[in-house]
Amino acid sequence: MSVSNLNNPVIVEDPDMIADQKVTWDCVWFGSYPQAEIVPSEENFTAFDKRIIRNGDLIEDSNLYDELQNIDEYDWNDNNDIEING
Repeated sequence: MSVSNLNNPVIVEDPDMIADQKVTWDCVWFGSYPQAEIVPSEENFTAFDKRIIRNGDLIEDSNLYDELQNIDEYDWNDNNDIEING
């Protein structure tokens, strides 16, 4: 998609809506991102400043990290998800 494909919001009168109008926006999807980062060691994790890390942002599991690193890229599904050990 290019910028030329994006449009300003379309506003249509609609008395069934609280605001008496319905507004439709174009959306841009930037992909999906994990809810938590799996790391071999929280101590050595330097991808971003430790001051912004919140509880649950990191999962420290070196075995799972190694397993994910060794998975072939073609084993991930269309949503970039994978199931390990069923």
